Amino acid sequence: EKCLEGYTGRSGIFEFMECDAAVVEAIHSGHLSAEELRSAALRGGTFHAMEKDAGKKLASGVTSPAEIVSAMGVFNSKEPSQATGFDS
Repeated sequence: EKCLEGYTGRSGIFEFMECDAAVVEAIHSGHLSAEELRSAALRGGTFHAMEKDAGKKLASGVTSPAEIVSAMGVFNSKEPSQATGFDS
């Protein structure tokens, strides 16, 4: 017998970066650190942060705040890009 509460199945929380021409050029130049590349991709809209994906899944009812914290942990960093995935 099912309780009909909670969630069925599994859903991942994803983070990815689209590699447009500017990102490919930055990678090939070798002049940017990984963090600088991530920041540039965030500004350019080609980086899709894990926290944003988690927020979308929370808003659509796919998951709960408790499940997100369980999967991702709690961020305590004071660096905006490390704490939230977004530059403020």
